Amino acid sequence: MIPAELRRPDVRAALVEALRRAYEVNQDWYDTAAGHDSMLFGQSIWKSGSHYVKGALDGLPECHAVYSEQSLDIRIGRCQLRLHKLGNSSEDDPRYCFPNHAGPAARMAEQLELQIALSGEPEEYVAWVIGSYGNPTDGLCAVRLQAVGSARALDGTMKSWSQIETIFDVAEGASTPLVTARTAEPVIAPEPAVALRRSGEEGEDRGQAGS
Repeated sequence: MIPAELRRPDVRAALVEALRRAYEVNQDWYDTAAGHDSMLFGQSIWKSGSHYVKGALDGLPECHAVYSEQSLDIRIGRCQLRLHKLGNSSEDDPRYCFPNHAGPAARMAEQLELQIALSGEPEEYVAWVIGSYGNPTDGLCAVRLQAVGSARALDGTMKSWSQIETIFDVAEGASTPLVTARTAEPVIAPEPAVALRRSGEEGEDRGQAGS
């Protein structure tokens, strides 16, 4: 179940507009002839996205964002969120897109694991990742709220999401729920070396996450 604070239209609009702006400004400088690649683009999206998301949320009631341990700690009502670039297009399957390091989102999973051990499966998930999907050519393609699951790989990275909801898809132009905790089966993250690439999209790893 999506918490009420994450259903707020003003919050969703602010997140989408901030991330759209982040992709636009980074599209302007991206140049493969200068050695730019998907990793650099993802890092820049995280930096710019954090900047614009913080600015957008700081002006809304019950929203707050601060930099902590080289990460943007986002609070919306009861919910704690982190920001990650999770894919390259709206066609990437979000169930298989995870942060590519054991960072803040994985630590949120540890907190959830403790919560489940103490009180059982929560009816509302309050730990979320704001996942953006896009590339230097098309810009922002999708924004999804993805609830942090307690299942983790041995290296601390995430193995599954508890819930996924699209709040923007360039093909749809509207919110579209995708996967709920009640219907989704646990999904194991693929090995980092395994990548799916479309013809003509050399070097674009569909599951690669930005920082």
